[in-house]
Amino acid sequence: MSHSSELVENLIDPARPVFLFGSTPPLEGTTDEKVREIADKFVQRSWVLASDGFVVYDIQDEAGRTTEERPFPFRKTVDPSGYAAVLSAITGKSCVICKYRFQAASERPSFLFALAPPLTPHPSHFYKVTYVLFRPPTFRHTHTHTHTDKCAVESSQEGFDKWLDMCQNQHGHSALNLVGAATSKNGPPPFGLRKGSARVNDRPGMAFGCVTIAERHMTKGTEHENIMRKQDLGAQWFISQAVYDVEATIKLLNDYGDLCRSRGLSPKKVVLTFAPCGRKKTMTFIKWLGIKVPAAVEEAILSNAPDPGSSLIPAKQAKTMSAEAQAERKAKIAEVQAAAAVSVATCVRVLSGCLESILDQTAMSGVPLSINVESVSIYKEEIDAAHTLFQVLQRKLLDHRARLWSVRWADVHLANSVAAQQGNNSDGSGSSKGKELNPLPLVASAAAGAALTAIAMVYLVPASRVVRRA
Repeated sequence: MSHSSELVENLIDPARPVFLFGSTPPLEGTTDEKVREIADKFVQRSWVLASDGFVVYDIQDEAGRTTEERPFPFRKTVDPSGYAAVLSAITGKSCVICKYRFQAASERPSFLFALAPPLTPHPSHFYKVTYVLFRPPTFRHTHTHTHTDKCAVESSQEGFDKWLDMCQNQHGHSALNLVGAATSKNGPPPFGLRKGSARVNDRPGMAFGCVTIAERHMTKGTEHENIMRKQDLGAQWFISQAVYDVEATIKLLNDYGDLCRSRGLSPKKVVLTFAPCGRKKTMTFIKWLGIKVPAAVEEAILSNAPDPGSSLIPAKQAKTMSAEAQAERKAKIAEVQAAAAVSVATCVRVLSGCLESILDQTAMSGVPLSINVESVSIYKEEIDAAHTLFQVLQRKLLDHRARLWSVRWADVHLANSVAAQQGNNSDGSGSSKGKELNPLPLVASAAAGAALTAIAMVYLVPASRVVRRA
């Protein structure tokens, strides 16, 4: 089984919690060498996270969605499929490719369109993560009903088909997330979600999910019906917009569960997205995207947040300043970063509480939940907080799903791993033996503790994750 198809199976399996880490591609025009450097840096920072894979976003301007000024200037990025192929080649982990606008490959130049052989994987080691759940979860629905979903707004079927060919055959992806137009003010697109999902459904080995936006449910009360409509089109899972308003999310999940029950269907997995914030400018952007942040939540997070640092003299100009002025500027930057670190730490605690409320108040909905944490900020303290938030939310969800659980790593040397896949190891066994290691402090539930004994594990494929149930 390929890594990509394994990720699809995990996303479809209602009994399998999935943990994803989100990233944005580099800016359009970035050189191949720089793209690899950016990917390497991202991997080195996130390799210890027990993630199933990555979500790679397709960034769009979305200017037609609101009349408010964009807090950060929009800049095009390289195609998400190409960048995801780099991440997969380096880590061995699969990616969910978000497709927000269906453009043909020729319309969106990519450094990977001409890539034939896969890139050389990251040197030294891969980490295969195993979840050991000691109490299997229970669901109110006992039968499975699966679908595929793909978000698409393309100018033509031919263009989308061309992109799908590249995504599947050249880059090796099988998990897509299809997102519709940011606004319907311009009328229905010539090639939208219904036609796009049909094109994905016609491709063996590919599956898609869709986006769900809880805020729409509070204003229109029909988002659960939107989910069902996309489910009927073939959506296999749903990834939410970033969660800050628990009331909207709780109502949506419970209403969706009720709707599935009334139709005799099993709910699809909903992957809840969380994004840490520690700066006022970041919060402004979050709200510009249409994410509802309750006033009390915003106040709790930003009560000690620094003012936007736009008044700081740019680094290039600072070089001409006096030594005393440069020292003052550095001190101001350190002050801003320290205040932002305090705010984002508060945000992590707030979002952890949000997840806890969601888990407690939707436990009877029958909707299987998973986690996605976005690491899309340009600020160091928010980037670091995304890693912390991932570990905190992962522990909280697993604590909710099972009384005893453990996350375990196996250190698999690249050379042995490749030989194992080819069945020609030096010992003739066709297997690669790895040793246990625990690089994270949050690797086991408190109830499990030291009572868990190490188990011998043999892996043939690096950098993927499975669930074992006792």
